[in-house]
Amino acid sequence: MFRKIINLFRRRPNQQSTATIVHDSPAQDLSYDDHQWAAVEARKTGERHMKEGDYNAAWKHLCIAKDEFIKHASDCGFTFDQSIALDATISEIMADVLRREGRHIPALVHIIYWIIAGSRVNKKIKRHGDKFKAYFDRCKFTSISRAEAWLEVQFVGDAHAYFIAESLVKRWSGFGEEN
Repeated sequence: MFRKIINLFRRRPNQQSTATIVHDSPAQDLSYDDHQWAAVEARKTGERHMKEGDYNAAWKHLCIAKDEFIKHASDCGFTFDQSIALDATISEIMADVLRREGRHIPALVHIIYWIIAGSRVNKKIKRHGDKFKAYFDRCKFTSISRAEAWLEVQFVGDAHAYFIAESLVKRWSGFGEEN
């Protein structure tokens, strides 16, 4: 599935950068496919740890996957929007880890980031709304309705998607309110 997503962002053959990055040591010579492979392996390992209940190990491997996906995006010459959309695919899984730990507000931040980043390069998908509804309802906010919050999320257009997601959730939960 991730190979299909990554192939959507690949540059056309006449625009593609070189496939190999040369480093100081031969052990560090990696092609962008190696970064992609490492990211997918780290994601799978993280998901396995999550299912086993080892959330710290899951989080570690998901962070490695995010890092490898960003390296892959950089090597392939992805645009900024394409890079954060690829990065955000891991945030959906990270939200699931946080949800399983009972940390619903940080999980909602990751879901909103995933929605904002993904909608910058793709059309909005039904799963975005379904996940938002489920994660928002777990937070039990009293200051804003789900419908109002969903409207705010849909009209965010800032490039700093994670920080916007975090500030929205802080405002909804009553933290960081202006006096």
